Amino acid sequence: MATSKKKSLPSIVDSYEDLQILCEEFAKRGHKITPTGAWDAIAERFIRKNNSRHYWKLLRFNWYLTQRMKDIGASVKNNESRIKKLFTKKKYETLEEHKKRFYKEIGKENKRIRSVERLVSSDKFSEHYVQYIPNKQFSNLEEVVQLNKMICDSRYDKDFNIKNHDNIGSGHAGQVIIHLLR
Repeated sequence: MATSKKKSLPSIVDSYEDLQILCEEFAKRGHKITPTGAWDAIAERFIRKNNSRHYWKLLRFNWYLTQRMKDIGASVKNNESRIKKLFTKKKYETLEEHKKRFYKEIGKENKRIRSVERLVSSDKFSEHYVQYIPNKQFSNLEEVVQLNKMICDSRYDKDFNIKNHDNIGSGHAGQVIIHLLR
């Protein structure tokens, strides 16, 4: 139901004809919107979340987190107890202190860009790239730069939520692991 600012009465839109009438009222106020444009905006926001670009982005992020876990496991010499301690936050430690301790422990040579380069140079990445983006030629360097930018960008924080990556962990601890791996 749409509400009017003046009357604060809801406008019930049950059919396409009602939507046309509502769009005509908006047009009288100076807002040029067509019923199809309104429907497309609604569908884009609430219905069409399942598009290939979204899946490709989440797939790359999931592969990156998995690759980063492998790299950290190799740098810590696959000692299970050390890895577990590395991801476990101490009782009175803030998240920033935990992050500092984490990066100190994994070493300076284990950087995010190296994990991204290993991921992009893999065969599975190039195979899936051709499936999701068939019209564009695969460039290793461009994809490394693009993926690294996306990982750093705060606009993609919602895509690094634990609900999108079930192979990392669960609950708050899993979200902390994703935060550290990023």
